[in-house]
Amino acid sequence: MNLDHQLRSSIQHSIQELFHQSVEQVQMQPTNAEFEGTHTLVCFPLTKLSKRGPEETARMIGEHLQTHSGIITRFNVVKGFLNLVISDAVWIQILQSVYSQPSYGKMPPSGKEIMVEYSSPNTNKPLHLGHLRNNFLGYAVAGIFEALGYRVHKVQIINDRGIHICKSMAAWQQFGNGETPHSQGVKGDKLVGKYYVEFDKQFKSEIAALEASGMPKEAQDAAVRRAADCCGDEPTAAAVNPLEAGLDERIRDRARGIEVERVEAPLPDIAMHVMQSPGIRGIAGHGQSAARSAR
Repeated sequence: MNLDHQLRSSIQHSIQELFHQSVEQVQMQPTNAEFEGTHTLVCFPLTKLSKRGPEETARMIGEHLQTHSGIITRFNVVKGFLNLVISDAVWIQILQSVYSQPSYGKMPPSGKEIMVEYSSPNTNKPLHLGHLRNNFLGYAVAGIFEALGYRVHKVQIINDRGIHICKSMAAWQQFGNGETPHSQGVKGDKLVGKYYVEFDKQFKSEIAALEASGMPKEAQDAAVRRAADCCGDEPTAAAVNPLEAGLDERIRDRARGIEVERVEAPLPDIAMHVMQSPGIRGIAGHGQSAARSAR
């Protein structure tokens, strides 16, 4: 069923019946969101046929369509615009027609390929309902490309290791006391997420202690940068002026008038643990190299 064709044909028939004149084309447009309806007939050009104002012309056509067309259930007139409401029976008929065609809307193979990467949940945090949203969106996008004739490769990153898992490992080694998911009665991702949060908490508390000790601001910033470098991470927003964040580190240091190399700044303990743990350091280096390669 071609709704647009049937609707235009019904409108032309109504014009013929009401004004005893034929019209080859009628001007249609989608109904504005603030008004009820889906299809709008622009009636200003029809006033020459009706010999009436645009609103009266729209009302007469609407009433005739509602009574005789079998597809219009109600209408409303806004100045010279006739907003039409299609009956539920027509929509059901259209949906049944679409459903009966398994290949409806699908294009022939185009010879093009595309990769859609989705899901890829964070390995350090538990799954939640938000991940389902990403799954549905990714699967839907892949389906759209398949319908357009693409050969689609759906992928996700399974082993997303890097600085995040390193932080969890370091915090577990420092504060975990050998606990396991089994000993705590929790899922593994819950335990990993717990120590990811613990790392951040400990790191911030140690930076606060450096501030409380009266360490100069330049030395604090240098300590944070050293900690970020050893962990394969970037300096925190608190450590670097946002206006300077986009500059190369050496240029940024010169712009601030300090020589970081000459500042004796101790590392926070939790960051020092990452630096001194070969296994964690190796993964951190892997993540840092990958991050720099991506940049």
